[in-house]
Amino acid sequence: MIVVAVAVLVTVLLTDHSSGRTAQGVPTGSPPSPAAASAGSSVASSGAVPSGAVPSGAVPSGAANSGLASAAGSVSIPPRPPDDQPGPVILVPGYGGDASMLDDLAAVLRRHGRTTVTLALPNNAMGDFHGQEQVLAAQVKKSLAAGAKSVDLIGYSAGGIVVGLFVAADPSVVRRVATIGSPLHGTRLAGLAAGILPSECPTACEQMVPGSALLASLAAASPTVTGVPWLSMWTSIDQVVTPPDSARFAGATNVEMQGVCPDDQATHITLPTDPLAEGLTLQALDGSGLPLATPSASDCASLRALG
Repeated sequence: MIVVAVAVLVTVLLTDHSSGRTAQGVPTGSPPSPAAASAGSSVASSGAVPSGAVPSGAVPSGAANSGLASAAGSVSIPPRPPDDQPGPVILVPGYGGDASMLDDLAAVLRRHGRTTVTLALPNNAMGDFHGQEQVLAAQVKKSLAAGAKSVDLIGYSAGGIVVGLFVAADPSVVRRVATIGSPLHGTRLAGLAAGILPSECPTACEQMVPGSALLASLAAASPTVTGVPWLSMWTSIDQVVTPPDSARFAGATNVEMQGVCPDDQATHITLPTDPLAEGLTLQALDGSGLPLATPSASDCASLRALG
């Protein structure tokens, strides 16, 4: 009974709770085409954005991290899309949640003039991350076919893994990336769930066990390999992504939010609606500066005001 209780607790903590609805799109503009619906994506609404992002923390240990640290090598970096012609922002929700968890962030982006698309992932985003990446790829293809020069990608929580897989596969169409509380090196909670009660740890959970082959493959998405500007942010009080700086990514602009606003109280679940996280995201997707700037405590108020 104790083992089952602990496993259930791990599963509850690992799940990104939203409104409790099952995975669905957030149509705030034209309804999706039948092809898009069958792919599992849906279009939000329309609307170009604000610049930079973030400090540092300890790099998490583990095989996946060491792979990321050595990613660059002598790989030829592909040309980047034009910064002055931003396409839509595609937002990818996290494990166990649905598109509604990103409603507020999408609305902030639209207020700042961006077109947004919030991805709806099958099986509450608990299935194989490779399959989730194919849903994202289908939406990117649709956006490019509609005339976009590129896409910006935002991944919340495990959505950042989906984004990383896509960037590794096709970086040339990605203008900028922001990930929010993403377990890019996995989370110990997944390892606990997989070890205590494997039946309660579906495929995506297994793939988030630190040191997994899938996490190691994200090395190919590193900005040192792809040239894609990438902001990764996290909250130091995250109890779902453990350790919180599992979000640190080699070559990215890495920001612990409390390093910018020491009083920030965002938890893993409230990250997408936190004004600082919203401001950092807006700044990162702005086309006015590269490399992405690293904010300091003096930027706290202005970044929160953006959100």
